[in-house]
Amino acid sequence: MSSYWFCPCIACDGQGRLVIQRDIKTGRLFLHCDECLRSWDNPRDVNDRKKCHPDLRENYEEIDLPEIQRMGWGGYAKHLYEK
Repeated sequence: MSSYWFCPCIACDGQGRLVIQRDIKTGRLFLHCDECLRSWDNPRDVNDRKKCHPDLRENYEEIDLPEIQRMGWGGYAKHLYEK
């Protein structure tokens, strides 16, 4: 499956990528670092380390580009990550 990601993670000094994910319980999108497992609820806050938190969600999923765009996050799907 392909994932879309926004930018390198500042919490782990760019080692990880902030991947767009959907919380299955709430349906909300968020950014999840694939390395340090921190997340941001708002992509406008990714440059503020104080606004990230350890991601304790148990149920989240990858989301495809048409759905990302439909939910208004199309501008944040900057890169494609093929697994």
